[in-house]
Amino acid sequence: MLKKHLVWGAAALGSTAIAWVPVSAQEPSAISSTFTFDQRLESSSNLGLEIPSEGDTTLATTTLGYAFSSETATQSLSLNASAKYREGNVPAGSDTQLGLVEPRVTLRYALEGVDSKLTTNIGYREDDVTFLRPLSDFVDANGVLILPSDAEDLYGGGTRNDLDMSASLRTGIDAPLGFNLDLSHKDVSYQDVTSGGLNDFRRSKISAGSSIELNEVATANVGLSFTRYEADDIDNTERDTTQVDVGLNYALSARSRADVSIGYTEIETTESGVTTTTTGPVFRAGYEIDMANGTAGATFASTQKEDGERNTLRFSREMTLPAGSLETSLGVTKFSGTGSELIGGVRWQNDLPTGSMNLRLNRDVRTASDDSDRIATTIGAGYTHSINDLSSLSFNASYAMFDNTGSSNDSTRTDLSLNYSYALTSDWDLNAGVTYRVRDEDLVGKADSTTVYVGIGRSFTVFH
Repeated sequence: MLKKHLVWGAAALGSTAIAWVPVSAQEPSAISSTFTFDQRLESSSNLGLEIPSEGDTTLATTTLGYAFSSETATQSLSLNASAKYREGNVPAGSDTQLGLVEPRVTLRYALEGVDSKLTTNIGYREDDVTFLRPLSDFVDANGVLILPSDAEDLYGGGTRNDLDMSASLRTGIDAPLGFNLDLSHKDVSYQDVTSGGLNDFRRSKISAGSSIELNEVATANVGLSFTRYEADDIDNTERDTTQVDVGLNYALSARSRADVSIGYTEIETTESGVTTTTTGPVFRAGYEIDMANGTAGATFASTQKEDGERNTLRFSREMTLPAGSLETSLGVTKFSGTGSELIGGVRWQNDLPTGSMNLRLNRDVRTASDDSDRIATTIGAGYTHSINDLSSLSFNASYAMFDNTGSSNDSTRTDLSLNYSYALTSDWDLNAGVTYRVRDEDLVGKADSTTVYVGIGRSFTVFH
């Protein structure tokens, strides 16, 4: 019953908010259309990180891409698409895919009105699991290693299909009364995979909320959300999570602020035709203060999962350095029936006269592809050096450790890469390098792979 009222309530709130977004008529726009070409030759040992080793692989890969963007004062539209054609010599029994592979496409649209903003995103990509392994693929624009939910099981061969869709609407951004509506859907499926831990899954979420300024220092919030998770595993798992919460943001002074929220969660799980329901309260409290250099803060959160309650306490500090920045956090998390786990992170960035250095360390709870909570530890380091106006050298190292749960043995992943880049002309670039990857699982064994590559690439704009 709560689920039904939530969906209808979110839909009504969204339709009301949409009516507030003005659509601009005709505006001058900046348009760009760019094509990219890349040709790469590589030789690898045990490319799929198989146990035992699958042997040596030699490949030639051609990548074609296209990017289009159009932007006005209130609207933006972008389209990116690419695909690869791969040929070469692969060992007998290898699952490496040849021919036309790995199509990718993303479409984004944003519209800004008076105190309102609408954003939509849709993306689809197919990946050869053999080539999905470098952890550096999952570093975001802020230098944070964001692991996919199925990261610990991505090895061997096969195809991973990933469809992502989302939409977000904000109204009353700078007004006393505001509304928000968020929709998202993720569908991950696999074909001909050799890893036994990969199952198709889908996750959809709808959330809506409203905020109202009570006075100059206090803002009240109300939110409601519904999440549905489905997996094509042995139990045909289905899980519906419904949450309602109310909160308050309060400016304690010109330098400090606090927030608190309390709510209720209902989780309905069906496995092998048997349905169980978990209910309980959720709570969050946070505090942040501006320092002479940066900010400091603390948060406490209590959340519900299908197997019980998780409590997390975290302290954080951010500061600007003479030639970079530093962000740190330290805390502890505890799940019902288990011991406490230390969590935290460090993100350091330093600019050099001829390059830059960065260090990333994070240990936190993540939601795996089977919808369970798992502790993951990731470490990353990078260094770039500009040799001269035409050439540069870069080094990256990444490490990920996935703690044991009831459905997964302890496993670690390590990646090392060294890359050299040289501008052949104003249009053409040369890249060459070597990568070394390791997968180590307690109950399976250890596998490693070395790849040596060289490639040339070009991008050219048709019109701008």
